[in-house]
Amino acid sequence: EPQKSEDLTILAVDDQVVILELLAAMCQSMGYKIITARSPIECLALFEQNRPNLVIADMMMPEMSGLELARRLNEISPQIPIIMITGWGATVDSEKLHQAGIDYILYKPFRLEQLSDIIAKIRLSLVKK
Repeated sequence: EPQKSEDLTILAVDDQVVILELLAAMCQSMGYKIITARSPIECLALFEQNRPNLVIADMMMPEMSGLELARRLNEISPQIPIIMITGWGATVDSEKLHQAGIDYILYKPFRLEQLSDIIAKIRLSLVKK
């Protein structure tokens, strides 16, 4: 039986409140449960407490890059799907992303459809496991 959308918990981390609020609104409109973190450190703590199915992280944050955060999340929970948010025109080294366990990239500014398409793909892969 495929998972219902309510069964999916998303953890989003961004140092920009505007982006977090946007992600929260988008995920809630799709019927997903979303937890938000303002920093990579808070994200790691919430990840341990809530064990979400999926993490959405910003690439550029103070304290720790999205890449470093992804590496740490993968140490705690290998195979955790991670969507990395980055600005248009940012040079993204796909090999580095792959090594850090990042499967999906979302370029800012993004639309609801782009986010929902990626989450739909991730849900399919989670159901298959």
